[in-house]
Formats: sequence, C-alpha cells, structure tokens
Amino acid sequence: MLNERVDAMTDTAEQAATLQRLDWCERYSLDATRRRSDRVPNVKPAGYSGLAEFRQRLGFGGHR
Repeated sequence: MLNERVDAMTDTAEQAATLQRLDWCERYSLDATRRRSDRVPNVKPAGYSGLAEFRQRLGFGGHR
C-alpha cells in the first residue's frame, strides 16, 4: 500500500527521499528486532523445590 503511494508520487526528489526513508525504517526495524531477541535470557524451568519455596512465600505453602 505504501509502495503504491510512493510510486504515484510525481516529484522525483520527494519520491527518492521517501524511498530512502522507507529503506532506513526497514533496516532499523530488523536491527531492533535482533537486539530485542538478544536480550531474552535463557532461564531453565523451575524445579519442584523452587516452586514449593515460591508458593510458600506467597502463602500457599499448606503449613499452618
């Protein structure tokens, strides 16, 4: 849709500037996606003892 609007532009200088901006936006978006995926830590799933301790701290321990 946006590319169709750019193709319909009559001012070639404006069209060129718009295409450069679209290219920059696309590259920035891809780079930002890569950076976000690098920030996700690798966390192993909690074991039973870890869950039991967490539940007890929240008051679901069953010991009264």
